[in-house]
Amino acid sequence: TLVFTATPCTGTPPSNALCTGAIPLTPADTCVHVSGTVEHATNVGPTDTACGNGDISDGVWYSFVANSHSCQINVVPSADFNVHLSLISGSCNAQNLLACAIGQNFGAATTLSATGLVPGSTYFVRVADWYAGVPRTSTFDICVVEVVDTECEAAAGNLVPDQANVCFTGPSTTISAI
Repeated sequence: TLVFTATPCTGTPPSNALCTGAIPLTPADTCVHVSGTVEHATNVGPTDTACGNGDISDGVWYSFVANSHSCQINVVPSADFNVHLSLISGSCNAQNLLACAIGQNFGAATTLSATGLVPGSTYFVRVADWYAGVPRTSTFDICVVEVVDTECEAAAGNLVPDQANVCFTGPSTTISAI
């Protein structure tokens, strides 16, 4: 006969365990880390917009308003945390998974490079741990670094070839233009 005694987990999930509680992040030109945790977030909220094939049920949510068309989302996890990072557009009720980044190993920093963003639009980021069950360690630091849009002010114009036809005659051929 085996007798088991157990105490139910009584930890309170973090405020951002659901999309509606997403913590706002401010994109900056350098990484300004915000500390986070998935402690007690296990099995809270939907996981259908998550990345990867691990136990991603222990995720927490962040949001940011895009200032440019591109950004990098950086997550530096604690020693035994394996990052599953999801970038999502839409609303909490109508999510669209845009991109994923999955950490290469426990404790490995993970970066998601996002392009095609619409400046002024709000995006959601979901951070989860790959490890099945309760994560070995549950903390991480996250930041959003904006990649500034640059426009080339110079007009390159047109090049006019010096010759109408050029033939390849050996290991190299020179083509010149004005």
